[in-house]
Amino acid sequence: HRDLHSFPTRRSSDLFESEVRLRHANGDWIWLHTRSSGSFVEKGRRFIDGISTNVTERKRMEEELRGSRVFLQSTLESLTEHLAILDGSGNILMVNGAWRLFGERNGLESSDSCVGMNYLAVCDAAVGEGADDAREAARGIRDLMAGKTKVYRQEYACHGPNQRRWFMLCATRFHGRTGLCIVLSHENVTQRKLAERSEERRVGKECRSRW
Repeated sequence: HRDLHSFPTRRSSDLFESEVRLRHANGDWIWLHTRSSGSFVEKGRRFIDGISTNVTERKRMEEELRGSRVFLQSTLESLTEHLAILDGSGNILMVNGAWRLFGERNGLESSDSCVGMNYLAVCDAAVGEGADDAREAARGIRDLMAGKTKVYRQEYACHGPNQRRWFMLCATRFHGRTGLCIVLSHENVTQRKLAERSEERRVGKECRSRW
């Protein structure tokens, strides 16, 4: 009743480490982490010379964490906003399909849609049009990380070569298993922005006609 698919997992000289799944005498499956200097066979049975530690609880938590990550990714994929999750240092942990698609359509030069990159560092290093907005976003997110605010919002322009676009950045915080995390949502508010400008022009024209 042994699952020895990973035995041994690491070997250095005569030392090796392994994690094996065994059937306990009470019928339960358990995981053992074994550190050994070797093994030998005697009377047809294999013996390990080393120390074994029960790591069943750690393996259970790892499995739960993987399940939580799959659930979180599925949730992100169901949303239409461009979403990213940062760790407490600003590194991008995961993004959704809308984020990836926007990057592909706008010439983003990243093999993994910026996962692993530091979002704050990118904002700090921004140059040219939109640089001030990027640095302001970095300041707002740092305040959020420090607990100075519960949510950070910023409207900004992100115009393309042949299209005028505006987005609303919304950043919130939560504490996951690994510590502080930040959720970034970039929502396209172009239609609202164009409607507001159209209304402003209409009101301005009406005021001028009266005077």
